Amino acid sequence: MESTLSTPRLFSLSRDDALHDVSMISEVASGWKEHFRASGVTAGDIG
Repeated sequence: MESTLSTPRLFSLSRDDALHDVSMISEVASGWKEHFRASGVTAGDIG
């Protein structure tokens, strides 16, 4: 994600679009453990 913010044009994005996309990805990724738990993945497998 750092490369997306440092060189958004390489990804055909404006700086604002890159910031938005990174924000959305971060929001989704931050809840991965809860999503896995809710899907029945064991604590041992989550780590």
